[in-house]
Amino acid sequence: MISCERDDNMPGKQITYSAIKAKTAAMRARHLSDTQYAELISKPSVSDVCSYLKDNTVYAPLFAGYNERNLHRGEVETLLDSYMQSEVHKLYNFCGRNTREMLSYTYIRYEIEQLKSILRGILTGVHIDIRYDTQNFFHNKLTVDLEKVAASANIREFLNAIADSPYYKVLAPILSQPGADMYTFEMLLDAYYFKHMWKVKDKVLRGEDKAVVTESFGREIDMLNLCWIYRCKRYYDMAGSLIFSAIIPIHYKISKTALADMINTPDADTFVRLAAKTQYKELFADLDTMFIEQNYANLAHKKMRALMRKHPFSIASVLGYTHFLELEISRITAAIESIRYGITV
Repeated sequence: MISCERDDNMPGKQITYSAIKAKTAAMRARHLSDTQYAELISKPSVSDVCSYLKDNTVYAPLFAGYNERNLHRGEVETLLDSYMQSEVHKLYNFCGRNTREMLSYTYIRYEIEQLKSILRGILTGVHIDIRYDTQNFFHNKLTVDLEKVAASANIREFLNAIADSPYYKVLAPILSQPGADMYTFEMLLDAYYFKHMWKVKDKVLRGEDKAVVTESFGREIDMLNLCWIYRCKRYYDMAGSLIFSAIIPIHYKISKTALADMINTPDADTFVRLAAKTQYKELFADLDTMFIEQNYANLAHKKMRALMRKHPFSIASVLGYTHFLELEISRITAAIESIRYGITV
């Protein structure tokens, strides 16, 4: 097995990463082309989407043994989750110890997204059905029993179910108060994720790999903080002190002082004018016709492709493949949701 080693100066580093780059490129080549995605979103029903995935794409093996006409949205999402985990598992087996430790961001992020869904379900009264396969790669790497958490009927049971996990300290203070706000707990979970992974990055990486991860995660943090501030000002009229306490307390290309100045602007429009002067001005383009989340996804993808070109023989190929895979699965899920509710993508 070829492994990703920690020492940037080792003679075989370029050979090692050449192999990893080739493997991730081969894995990526099997996925949906723009033409296939256009065909996918043109389908009239969820069952037709499943048939298309089964007959024409790399996702075909997921549907073996299933009648795609009988699958509902939740079951399809579970199948897509299992595929993502199997792909991460392939990368995990191909890489060495330090890159494996860094890959923990995939299952921590997965766990957090599941917790968000469960909490939204509790707060809105919509039951979230978690079908979790204990044979999946992430199973022994999670810190909570997702099926047990999903069975929670209320916030008290939810907190009891996560009591032994690191998420309890993050969520208990806000969820113990009346009128828990969904947007705030999502921000707090994301802030925990980035703080944790920032420490992992500093612990296990060095040299070019550390610089690549710092740039990738740092940009993501900057952009998310800007998106959060915008949403807090545009839709929630949230006090500046509360915004500052909830954002990710890591500053990459936007200093703490600059971020405070933006938070202290009197309204969303003034914030946008100030934020558009940063290197992330594309986040705020055409907001009359585009959601900021769409701009974020487009800019993040553009930046990741540039990072992979700039650092071809580094951990960037691993980061890029998982980014691409998460994006594709998200797009498929969004297409299914859009078809289900009759929304044009």
